[in-house]
Order: sequence, then C-alpha cells, then structure tokens
Amino acid sequence: VTAQGATVELVEGEYRLTVGTSDVVVSATFEQTMYRVTVGEDVTNGTITFSANEGAYGTEIEVTATPDKHYVLSRLYVNGEQLTRVDGKYTFTLTGDTTVTADFAPAVYVIDCFVNGSGGSASADKTSASAGETVTVTVTPEDGYEVDEVTVNGSALAAQDGVYSFTVEGDAEILVIFREISVTPPDSSDSSDSSDAGSSSDSDTGSSSEPAQSSSDEDTSSAP
Repeated sequence: VTAQGATVELVEGEYRLTVGTSDVVVSATFEQTMYRVTVGEDVTNGTITFSANEGAYGTEIEVTATPDKHYVLSRLYVNGEQLTRVDGKYTFTLTGDTTVTADFAPAVYVIDCFVNGSGGSASADKTSASAGETVTVTVTPEDGYEVDEVTVNGSALAAQDGVYSFTVEGDAEILVIFREISVTPPDSSDSSDSSDAGSSSDSDTGSSSEPAQSSSDEDTSSAP
C-alpha cells in the first residue's frame, strides 16, 4: 500500500494515513495467498506425493499414493475427509492449507491349486494369504499312482520331510502332476536258464546209469 508514492506501514492489521489539505492517491498491490500441501505424520507402509506442494486458492492438486512392496492403498484422506478416486485419479481443489494421509494395508494374494491330468487330488490349506505366510499343499495319489511333480508358478517345489509348503510372495498357482507306478516284471531269461539247467542234469543222470548196468551184467555172465 502506498500513498502519494510512499509506503504505508501495516499497524495492528490496519493501514493508516493522515490526509492533509490536498487530494491523496492511495494504491495497493494484491497477491494470491499460497496454501501448503503436506503429508500427515502417521503415514506408514507407503508414500504420498503431489502434483504441487503449494498453490493458490482453487488450484487442483493430484495425489499419488505408492504402497510399499506387499501393501496396497486402502484409503486416502484430505484434511480428514476420505478422497474418492475419479477417472483413475485422486484430485482435490485447494481451499487452504491441506494435510493428506493414507491407510496402506497388507496385500492379500490369491492361492490356486490344480491337478494336471488324473491320478490323485491336491489342495492348499489357504485360498488367499499375505506375503510371508506359509501355505501347505496336501497331495493324495490314487492307488497305483505317485507324485511326479509339484510346481508353484512354474518352479519345482520339493517336499521337506514329506510335506510340500512354501512362503507366499504374491499370487500363487500350484500345479500337481501324478504318474502311474511302473512295475518291472521278472526277467524271463532267469527262468529259461533254470529250465535248461534242469534238463541238462536229467540227461546226464540217464546216460550214466546205463553203462553201470551193462558192466554188472557182464560180470554175472562170466562167473563159473
């Protein structure tokens, strides 16, 4: 504020000047008030950023909420009032200093379990879980079958002490394959060899008894 080109000081919220015997020209320059946008102190498990950290009255501010790994955005608040997403964006209009807060919740992942083909059944003890939780897979082969392979998202899962389990890191697809137990028949050559050996033994016994009989007969006939 100026009067006749001289600055008029603000005193107790008022601009005061003394008017003399002549006209006084008073001029004033106005500027917009800038309002601040800040993140609340209690925000955890994620971050919040703005298209601008301050702005004049009526400025549209876009909010971006980024969850930490294994978390999702649950709710977003502007000065305590829940902010709704419109056309995929969180925006609000500045009307004063503003504080933005958010609730980030643990992500919940889907657990699917399938059997490829036949030969048994399989199931997981959870259909959904958060990161870090343990999922145990129960596999039950039918008679005549055994477990061929168990995979989680394409990676082989080995049994530990006969138990298939893994730690959740995201959505998981469990695939179980069974195979038929193969039975090896006895080697036919073994029985054939035994049979041949028996035949040979019988043959040898028969041919040796015949000369012995002839020798006995000759001795008897030559006696006086």
